[in-house]
Amino acid sequence: MVVKKLVVKNFGPFLNSEFQFSGKVNVFVGMNDTGKSIILKLIYAVIMAYRELHLPGSLSSKKYPDLLSKWLMKTFLPNSLGNLVRKGSSAGNAKAEIHFFADKFECSFSFSRKANTEIGKTNFKFDDKSNYSGDDIDEPEFFLFPPKEILGLGMAIKTTKDYEKSFPEYYRRIYDALMIERRLKPRLSGKIQKLMENIRDRMQGHLSIKENEIIFKRGQTIFEIPLVAEGYRKLGIIDLLLRAEKITNESVFLIDEPENTLNPQSSTLLTGLLYQLALSENIQIFIATHDFFVLSELQLQELEQKTLLGLGSKLFSLVHRGNKGIQVEVQPLDEPLPDDNPIVKTSMELFDRERKYIAKSK
Repeated sequence: MVVKKLVVKNFGPFLNSEFQFSGKVNVFVGMNDTGKSIILKLIYAVIMAYRELHLPGSLSSKKYPDLLSKWLMKTFLPNSLGNLVRKGSSAGNAKAEIHFFADKFECSFSFSRKANTEIGKTNFKFDDKSNYSGDDIDEPEFFLFPPKEILGLGMAIKTTKDYEKSFPEYYRRIYDALMIERRLKPRLSGKIQKLMENIRDRMQGHLSIKENEIIFKRGQTIFEIPLVAEGYRKLGIIDLLLRAEKITNESVFLIDEPENTLNPQSSTLLTGLLYQLALSENIQIFIATHDFFVLSELQLQELEQKTLLGLGSKLFSLVHRGNKGIQVEVQPLDEPLPDDNPIVKTSMELFDRERKYIAKSK
C-alpha cells in the first residue's frame, strides 16, 4: 500500500488543503492545534476500512461506506461525525469533503454538520488485484502509534467492556499485535537489525511475552510493565512489533510525536530506525512532530541518502493563517525550514538567550 494524495475541505481545522505524499517518508511539523494528528488519523481510518473490506471472510453485505463510517468513529471518537466538520465555516450547509488516493484504491466522501454516525455520498474505485486471499492473514499491517503511552493502559484496554468508547481502536490493535511474538526472520535487513540491537542496548533489555502478559526482561531479571520507564516502553513496542513481524513490506506506519517520553538521544535513535524502515523495508512512514531534534535527525538521514537514492521524502509545515485556516507549506525533507517557522524560530531564540547569558556571566 502506498498513500499518494489527500485533499481535505472543511475538515477539522482545514479549509481547503492538499497533500501530495512521498512513497517513503512524510513529516508533518507545526504548533499545537494545526491538524498534524488529524491527518494521521484520517489516513488510518480510510485505509483500515479498505483493509477490513478485503479481509478473508468479510461479509459481502459490508459496503465500504459503512466500514468507512465505522472506522472514522472508532478512530476519532466524536459524539457524531458532524463534529469533525470545520468549525467557523459558514453555518447551515457546510460539509466536510475528503478525496483520498492510494495505489490500490481511490475514494471520495463527504458529510455535513448534521451527520450522526454515517457519511453521505461516497465514490470509490478499487484495484481488481487488491483483494486479500487465503485463510491466514499474512498481509501488510497498518498502525497508528499515538504519543500517549499504551502498555500502562493494557489492563484497562483488556477489561473495559465499552473500550471502543474510551480508547481509539488503534490502541487496541497495537496491544493485540504485541501479544504474538515470533523469532526475527532474516528478511529484515542487517542495518535494521543493527538499529534494533542499538535500541535493546539502550534499554539494556527488551519486551517479551510471559503467560499472556507483556513483561520487560533485563538479562534474567523480569520487570512488571508499570515499573518500566515510559520511554523504554515506547522503544520496546516498536522493537517487539518488528520482531513479531507486524511491520513488514508494504506496511503503512503512522507515528504521532515519536519524541514524547523520550530524551533526545533515544528519540533520534527511534527516528533513525523509522527512516531506515522506509528506506530498506519498503514501508511508507508518516511522522507528526514539533521537536527540533526529531526533525534534524530526519533531515540529516535524508541528506546522507539523497545523493545515492534520490528518495524525495517530503516535509509538510502546517501553519495557522487566520481566516484561511491551516495552510500547508510543502518542501523536500532535506531542505532547512525557513527562519520564521515556529520550531526553528523558538530554537534560535533559546540559543541566542543562552549565548547572551553566557556572555554576561563571563
